[in-house]
Amino acid sequence: MKRVLVFMMVSLLTVSMLSGCGKKKKEISIGDKEPTIESIRNLCELATLKCNFNNVAKAKKTDGSGINSLLKENREFWIDYVGVVEISYNLNDVKMEIEKNNVKITLPECQINTSIDPKSWTDDSYVSDKDNGFKKNKIKAEDVKKAIDEAQENMDNEVRKNETLINSARKRAKDIIESYIEQMNKISGKNYKVTFLELKPDKEESK
Repeated sequence: MKRVLVFMMVSLLTVSMLSGCGKKKKEISIGDKEPTIESIRNLCELATLKCNFNNVAKAKKTDGSGINSLLKENREFWIDYVGVVEISYNLNDVKMEIEKNNVKITLPECQINTSIDPKSWTDDSYVSDKDNGFKKNKIKAEDVKKAIDEAQENMDNEVRKNETLINSARKRAKDIIESYIEQMNKISGKNYKVTFLELKPDKEESK
């Protein structure tokens, strides 16, 4: 009978993740006479968050069913891995409109990509409870791989529900854009003001 692998992830996705986050480095010119969509899109790319964090997947390999299950017993094992989360924007969906001194920036919803660093684990990089000498239930490479795959799926679900992290990424983009506009005001002597719009035109958010 087909063996069943039951997975439970121990999640540590909190705002403390931000301590492991980085941002892309990119040169932004503020020598233009007015804000440009190219500069705004470059700033959104600059605001991309990439977080690495350590986590533990806890998995259980059952003894299966049928006659063969009489010769096996349930086993638990744990795998350390490094999760990678990247929150960014589709740059083509970032829009800008200038009306006199009013700069309206439309930000789309964040794009979220998650993965597990393949270098952070191997087929035998797990810790397990002791195998019974009479009822063996060996943990194989495919068991570990399945646990990792389910860990990645669960991690993705947890990140998408983490409003604190997503809002922090969005705030970072807004802060960087506003800083750019402030610097342009100092250089040009103008008084541009920024208003942020959601992707849907009927939802407006001003800071």
